[in-house]
Amino acid sequence: MLINLNEEICGLVPERYLYSSTESMLDNGEYYSAMTKSVDGVKRRCVIFVTDSDDLLLHETGRLDSLNLQQKGYHYSVHHAGNLAVVAIRSDRTLVFLDELLAAGPMSWDTALPLFYEIIAERIRNNATHFYTTSLLPEHILLTKDGEELHPFTAVVTEWFESQGQTIYSAPELNAGDCPVVFLKEKTWLFAAAMLLTRMIQRDYPWKLKPKSADMTDEQYREYYCKITTTAPAIDAIGSLRKLLERNLSASPDRRSASAGEFLHDLYSIMKEKEMKLPDELVITDGENPEEFQEAEIPTENYDYAFSDNEHETYHRPNEPKLKINFVRGGGVGFSDVACVDDIKAKMTRNFISIVKNPELARTFRIEPPNGLLLWGPPGNGKSFISKKLAEESGLLYATINPGDLGSIFIHGTQELIAELFNKCERMASKEKSGVLLVLEEFDALVPSRAAAGGDSNSRNDEVAEFLTRLNNCASKGVYVIATTNRIDAIDPAVMRKGRMDEVIYVDLPDEKVRMKLFQLELKDRPHDELDLNRLVKMTDGFSSGDISFLVKESARKAFEQTIAEPDKKIVAITQDTLESTIKNAHPSVTASERHRYEKLRESYDRHRNEQPRIGF
Repeated sequence: MLINLNEEICGLVPERYLYSSTESMLDNGEYYSAMTKSVDGVKRRCVIFVTDSDDLLLHETGRLDSLNLQQKGYHYSVHHAGNLAVVAIRSDRTLVFLDELLAAGPMSWDTALPLFYEIIAERIRNNATHFYTTSLLPEHILLTKDGEELHPFTAVVTEWFESQGQTIYSAPELNAGDCPVVFLKEKTWLFAAAMLLTRMIQRDYPWKLKPKSADMTDEQYREYYCKITTTAPAIDAIGSLRKLLERNLSASPDRRSASAGEFLHDLYSIMKEKEMKLPDELVITDGENPEEFQEAEIPTENYDYAFSDNEHETYHRPNEPKLKINFVRGGGVGFSDVACVDDIKAKMTRNFISIVKNPELARTFRIEPPNGLLLWGPPGNGKSFISKKLAEESGLLYATINPGDLGSIFIHGTQELIAELFNKCERMASKEKSGVLLVLEEFDALVPSRAAAGGDSNSRNDEVAEFLTRLNNCASKGVYVIATTNRIDAIDPAVMRKGRMDEVIYVDLPDEKVRMKLFQLELKDRPHDELDLNRLVKMTDGFSSGDISFLVKESARKAFEQTIAEPDKKIVAITQDTLESTIKNAHPSVTASERHRYEKLRESYDRHRNEQPRIGF
């Protein structure tokens, strides 16, 4: 560097080295942020350009005037200090770095999106043929601040190079091995741009990145960074903005936007859709892109991609299990197969089925189906069965996922599969137009309480966090989640808030009415004598739906064995004695103490959910 940041120069106190450049507004020198001396107790920030005084061409008044700094609200002065020449560029407005703003918290979409668009547009306008190598680190981005208004400091928007060894913000392909210099182009730049915008709206990185330790070499840290950035990013956004960021933070360059122009066009469309204050639109023509960028090949030797429907999927390591998901359209008779539980069926019909079957009418009344629906209660009472019948009744495609379907031996492997699961469901929902029903079995195993883990399992916590992100308003993308669990107390509390699990339904042990219906359904089409069903119902108090199904099947098996023993194989029907003896030799799968625990848990949970204050809108 030409100057020492600890020394005052020409009445200016340098505070931050910005960048060096050979293709900048003023050539062959270095840029620094600096503070002027206190005047009436007020310090002001400016930008200084420092070069060798012998290079007189840099300081011709005509060269500086041609930049139209005054029209942009800036003024400059030229100073000499020994063999150095200093051009100080000031603004009438306060100057602030983006990283300083983010230190105070994330920006709202209304602020972040137009500002980001302006930053990128100014970079391109000022240096169209080299903007792909532009650094997009928040500590390099200087803004003007006038009240609440923020704009890029356009006087020195130039080609700011990444400092050597800078890994964060770099696309993973740049850290995976040798990469042609020419590949510092749109695809790689798009990753950095998406990283910057993600930081602006959520402050945190989309991945949990640990700092480089003293005993970690640069190569080891690059390998670590590559591994992390091939997992699903955690993005605090919804809808089209989330999709845009996910797409451009992909480990696969081919999955990113086709060009910088497409990226900015998509972002501009989002701002219009959200009725934000729009900056001047920038249109990039093909002629503005250098030929070498257009012809550059994407290095793929370090990657193994999985493909589906001609689209690039989430990055997969060699030999890693890939997501297995099967979408099914139910051909059954829906709720007609569900014994009683009329209150549950009525609630599902009112709050879900009627809405998805009449989408236009629902939109007229601004009514939406629940984002997520959780069925919980003692095991063996038909939660999974009800989920399937809900899909049949609503006419939706559905897919069932068990915890084992998302298992991976790799760190963050499950996190990747979760992201892939929701991405596939969203694409299928888009094709179907009517949406899909995603059934998540044993939900407590998928999203266990992070507090109960004691913070010892960072990988498990990341998986829960991924689910939280994906569940956020997933119904807006046509993905309706119905989850089942026997252990609602083991689920992470953050999952249960509105916008994730909107409806929670308790599926209890069957009462007398339901047990009567269950016996009738199970005995239907099986040979049986005249039976005293009322007596059987009384004898099975405390038995689950699954228990009753088992009792009838076991009695049928005994009748079958007796039939085989008959010389002429004359049909032996199921008798009252057979059923009663089977019941007497069986025990309920839910014990009396467990039944009491479920009742207390239900009472406690219902009270907590009803009393929970509603926050925000």
